[in-house]
Amino acid sequence: MVPENRPVTHQPCQGGGVLPLLWDGLRPAFCCVCALALHGFSCVFFSPSCILFALVASTSQSHNPSPPPLKLIRFCGAEGCRRVARTRGRHCKPCHAAAVRRWREAHRTELAVRRRDAAANRDPDTRARDVARATLAMALRRKKIARGRCRVCDGRDVIAIIADPTAPLEAEWICRADRQAEIERRQADNARRTAATAQSNWERDRAEALAAIALLPPAIQAELAAIAVRGPGGMRLSPEAPFYVIQLVRAYKAWLSKPLP
Repeated sequence: MVPENRPVTHQPCQGGGVLPLLWDGLRPAFCCVCALALHGFSCVFFSPSCILFALVASTSQSHNPSPPPLKLIRFCGAEGCRRVARTRGRHCKPCHAAAVRRWREAHRTELAVRRRDAAANRDPDTRARDVARATLAMALRRKKIARGRCRVCDGRDVIAIIADPTAPLEAEWICRADRQAEIERRQADNARRTAATAQSNWERDRAEALAAIALLPPAIQAELAAIAVRGPGGMRLSPEAPFYVIQLVRAYKAWLSKPLP
């Protein structure tokens, strides 16, 4: 009987030392040589069937190595359970689920306090998303809306993606296989919109700053230009350089934020 939690390996030769290893390696060649030697005396002492059996045995031993070791099988650690344990786990799936339920029941008050503290420390965006998900789940339970089909593949196993937390009932239904691709597409669209908004804001701020600088006295304009001409690493910038405009706008905003004398 095989002990539990121990792999069973095939040992071709018992004992230790160099001679058993040499015999395991030279055994196929020795069988073949013996078969060829006996072939000369087959007419007198042996029949052709014996020679054929020797050749087949030598060939099979040379092409069939030792079988690989058996896979380690771990059984469930729960008392009285003989099912196979989970991968990288001590118990089988039913026993593990039962243990988790018992632990949650024993620590129910602690878990409730932890969830309440986490809910109290949410930022406004997270709170809005949680409220939207709860509203959608309540509408599904009360049969106010029904699950639709996947927008990509028309599948039935769908989950909701809420684009606007203020309108949770207008969620889009996406199957689990297409969910990650849809999320990546939405993230790329949001990144493009954010970049476009930042670019438009910068163009507006630049136009307003340049128009305001043109109305300042020449002394202040020269002071701002002296600040803007200093580039990184002691490099002097020309007025046509794009970074010169950025430095000029920054200098103007810093000049505006200085307190009045």
